[in-house]
Order: sequence, then structure tokens, then C-alpha cells
Amino acid sequence: MEQLRGGDHLWFAIETEHAPRHFVGVAVYDPSTRDRGTISIEDLKATVASELPRLPLRKRLVLAPWRVDLPYWVDAADFDLDDHVRELTLPSPGDRSAFLATMTSLLEKPFDRSKPLWEMNLVSDLGGIDEFPDGSFAVFVRVHHGQFDGTTALKLHHALPTTEAASAADRSPPWRPERTPSPAELVLRAPWHVAQRLWTSATVAGTLAPKLARRLTARSRRASPSSRRSPIPRTRFAEPLASHRRVFEFLRLPLDQVLAVRKMVPGATVNDVATTIAGGAVRRYLESLDELPDEPVVVLMPVSAHAPGSPDDSGNRISLMTAAVHTEIADPLERLRRGQQASARSKQTTRDVGAGNVADLLDALPTNLLDLAAEPLSRAGVLGRIPLPFSGISLTNVPGPREPLYFDGARMVTLFGATFLVDVMGLIIAITSYCDELLVGFTSTPEAVPDPAFLADCFRASFEELRDAALSD
Repeated sequence: MEQLRGGDHLWFAIETEHAPRHFVGVAVYDPSTRDRGTISIEDLKATVASELPRLPLRKRLVLAPWRVDLPYWVDAADFDLDDHVRELTLPSPGDRSAFLATMTSLLEKPFDRSKPLWEMNLVSDLGGIDEFPDGSFAVFVRVHHGQFDGTTALKLHHALPTTEAASAADRSPPWRPERTPSPAELVLRAPWHVAQRLWTSATVAGTLAPKLARRLTARSRRASPSSRRSPIPRTRFAEPLASHRRVFEFLRLPLDQVLAVRKMVPGATVNDVATTIAGGAVRRYLESLDELPDEPVVVLMPVSAHAPGSPDDSGNRISLMTAAVHTEIADPLERLRRGQQASARSKQTTRDVGAGNVADLLDALPTNLLDLAAEPLSRAGVLGRIPLPFSGISLTNVPGPREPLYFDGARMVTLFGATFLVDVMGLIIAITSYCDELLVGFTSTPEAVPDPAFLADCFRASFEELRDAALSD
């Protein structure tokens, strides 16, 4: 039995009817590299079974009575692999639109909290999608953010590539679930845990406060009077969610060209280039709607706080930073230069404050007290009426493997993800990399992005514009 940290439970506490807090990752495989034909659902189940002793996949959520304490992860005594590993068929006609519809349906569907909060879905035939090799299949992984963040969820895809699934499962010792504590036991544990969190919160806050004060003072001294008064624009993405409906699109960009662009600006990173591409896409999209603000659009960026080499295989260890993507600048190279400078300042602030300190503070918060307030606050539209430190857009970048992965001999072709939305955060751009590609996926609502294919075109045009400007410079 393991108690959730405040940062993990936060994703349950702020979950609402219109905004479930899970995300979907999909890996596409080419079975032509395999000498035994296509992958079956039995193959996938055997592989997952072999990983059960190593990954926290048999844990379910148990709430403390009356929300007096944070919930616990306990062994699901009735765990059945068939509840979590399934086979799906793309809706007719099985083309790219059907593939995207499957992604959004998995995003929109809430989890049954009485069971472990993950699933894998095998789609055996992607023959109707021209950009994938003939006979390709896909594995869709759906997980709740309360149990996995982007960094730890990626491990589920890394766990698949094996050729010894059945034999590994045979070698595993029999699983015996731990006893689930009684409601009375959970109540009796609560006072000590509350005292611990109060002490930790006070300690971490005492560490953070002077660091934040120094950073804010230094920033204020450097800023011009006009920049201090510059508002953060509120875009169409910074609206309360109207429904559970979602849209999703993705594109694949050549990583070698991204790396070539990066070299043209000293100090720039792949993330800076990806952020510049995103900024250019948002600029194009809002400009087409005559909604481009004069001030730079600001995006929210999660920052992993997992310690290097940490053995922790689950949970959330994240901090947050904001960065301007300079949508007010037409020249793509200048946008990259300014974006690199803005990102460097934000990263320095995060280092000065300490991403681990922020994660520790989130972990110590009594987020169980938010459980009863999230839905009423969402219905009341409170977030829609308060100033925001960003423009309704979040951008995540989780680097993937540079070497090819295989699932029982089938080579992984590509890997990308779609993530959940939050009230006033109606566009999530998820970026990862795999081998020689940069993968960009974005999630939004039909209200904010009624034409996701056009927004995808804006991303591609932004990349091409930046690439051409950099390589001709």
C-alpha cells in the first residue's frame, strides 16, 4: 500500500465531467521486420504479463473516508489482465480520420476508478493509412495522469519491446495481493499524515520564498516600465471547456532538419526550435481568424523533476515554467532567437527556485480538500474570469529514444501522444522524438479548433518557413 503524494492526487482532485485527466500514447509498428507474421492480442497480453512484477499496473485507488486524508494505491485483488489489454478495430473506412477518431474517443472516455487506471489497445491493421508501412499495427496506451506523468508513462512503451514475454512471465513468482486497509485504519492514519504534510509545506515554502523574492526583484529591476505593464494575452484557447469532446492531429518532422536549424542560433536547443515552430503555427492560425494579439503569446511548460537515474517508476514529479513564443514577430529566425532568450531566462528561474522544491511543495499540499470543490468551480466558470499567467496553451516535450525499438521483432515506426485539457488550457501541444523524427501532436476542442487539419498545416508551414530561413541565412 502506498499513499498518493499531493502532486499525484492533484490530477484526481481537479478532474471534472468535461475534463478527465488521462492521456493517450500510440506507437505504430511494422511487422515486416518480424519473422512470425503479425502481432496477436495474445502476444500483447503475454508481454504485459511479463512486466506486471516490475510496473505498478495492479494498483487501484482507495479513498479515505470523508476525504480526511489523501487516497492510497492498493493491490487490486480482482485484477484481470483482460480488463486492461484489449483489441480495437478502427471505425470504417479505417483511414487516417478513423485513426484520429480512435485517439479522441480514448481521450474522451473516463476511467472506472474502481480498477487500475491504465489500458493498452491493439489495432491490428492500419492498411488504410498511407503514411504507415503496409500491414502496420498500433498499440494505444491510455493512462491516468494521477499515476503516470509523461516521463514515466513513456516507460510503458519502452517495456513492450521484448522477445521473451512468455518465458519472463513464467519465471515470475505468484502474485499475492496485499490486504486492503479498512476505512477505520485510513481514518486513524490521517492525523499523522496531515501533520507531516504541514511540516513539509512549511519547510519547503521557507526554502522557496526567499528564492522567489530574489528572482522577482531581479526581474523587476531588469524590466522596462512598458514591459512591466504588458498584459499576457488571453486567446481563444483560454476559455472554460464546453464539453468532453476533443480533436487531435499529428505530424512527423525530419529531426536532422530540426538539428540543422538549432545550429543556426547559438545556445538554442531542440526544444527551442520545437517551441518556435509551435509559436509560428499559433501565429498563423490566430492571424487567419483575425485574432492575433499584439503582445506575445505565453505558453505553460511542464518540467520534469525526476532525479537522474531515479528508480521511481510511477507518479508525477513535475514543476512548471512559462515562456513567450513571440507570436508578435513575423521573422522566424528572430522569433527563434527571442524565444531562446526567453526560454533561457525561464530555465534559469526554474534552476534558481529548484524544480524539485516545487514538486516537493505540490506533494505536500492537502489536495484532498479540492475534491469537492473542483466540479462546482468548473461549472461556475471561475477560471474564465481571473487573470492567467499564460495564454491558454501548454507545450510538453518528452524526448524519446534515438535508437529503434522493437516489439517481438516488429520495428516501431513512430511514437506520439495526445493529452488531456484543463479549463482555460484548451490547446495542448505534445512533442516527442524518436530515431530520426520529431513528432508533434496537439489536442484541443472542436469549439477552439473546428479545423484541426488546418492547424496541422500551420505547424508544417511554420516548420518549413523556419527551416528555409535558417538554411538560407
